Amino acid sequence: MPEGYDEGYDRTGLIQALEELLAERNESMREASLGAGLDHGAIRRYVRYGRRPTRDSLLLLADHFEVNPNDLLELAGYERMYF
Repeated sequence: MPEGYDEGYDRTGLIQALEELLAERNESMREASLGAGLDHGAIRRYVRYGRRPTRDSLLLLADHFEVNPNDLLELAGYERMYF
């Protein structure tokens, strides 16, 4: 099993959300990954290869896309954050 792959993780919701956010901002996976402060291939690994992002990566992506982090966290199977 490849590193970062979680067999119990249903990635379809997160993949769809990331693809929609990319389309809304007219950004490539590379541009959005770098804009969020991640390495250039991060979003590609999540969307194309089904890797599960870390909580920290999701927080960076939520900040970049200006969305509620809990939305992405839940789609990736993590618990909500409470402020």
